Amino acid sequence: MRKTYEKYENVIFSGFSTLNFVLSTMAGLALRENDIGYARFLSGKVQAVAHTLEMGKYNEYSPMLDIVCAGKDVEGTYKVVKLLIDNVGTMYDFRKSGLYKHMKFRDIDEAILDGLKEKITKGDRIDSIINMEPSDFLIMKNQQEMLTSPELSDYIEKQKRRGFANIKEFEIEYHKRIAMSFASFILTIIGVSLSSRKTKGGMGLHLGIGLGLSFSYILFQTITSTFAVNGNVPPAIAVWIPNILYAGIAFFLYQKAPK
Repeated sequence: MRKTYEKYENVIFSGFSTLNFVLSTMAGLALRENDIGYARFLSGKVQAVAHTLEMGKYNEYSPMLDIVCAGKDVEGTYKVVKLLIDNVGTMYDFRKSGLYKHMKFRDIDEAILDGLKEKITKGDRIDSIINMEPSDFLIMKNQQEMLTSPELSDYIEKQKRRGFANIKEFEIEYHKRIAMSFASFILTIIGVSLSSRKTKGGMGLHLGIGLGLSFSYILFQTITSTFAVNGNVPPAIAVWIPNILYAGIAFFLYQKAPK
């Protein structure tokens, strides 16, 4: 489950970067139009997001610097700058947050030589990659019926590796496609075995029995699939139970059919 937590935490962390960029850009546009009130409102939203996502006090205070400077608020500028200086050590406090406890952060201290000069680079790197797509967060109704069998198999395997639990309907659809192929063969044997019997009343009775068995197969398959979705029955077993049962009926009728 650690990998699953780590991927979601990466989404949160990247989401802050996106929101911070968009809201800060909007605030900059508002300042260009001299709409300081709206720019202050947007910067307040950046602060709220930084606080909620526990990005550290420095990242909470920094959005207000442009606002107080644009408003030529000398006292306000002094206060914000002092807060930034006092809290510069909290710039990377997100590493201590429980929101990102499964992510891997590593300090970087690299010496890059450029001729006779030495350049020291310090910072933090996230040793994680977000291997997720927008479609992974949205599952449409009956989506499993829209996928081809290879796509369905790949989707199930990918979601299992990620630790997702809401894939029973996809597994049922995958196994049902295989089971239905054998069901056609089984029901054909049942039909042939019944039609080979000759009775005085004609074929009506046997035709009725055949149709009844076909409808009961479909009903039984629906019931067992429901057990797989809402119960603890594995999808593969639930889908194949009707085939096993009706294969026994087909074998019995075939044995009793006239030679």
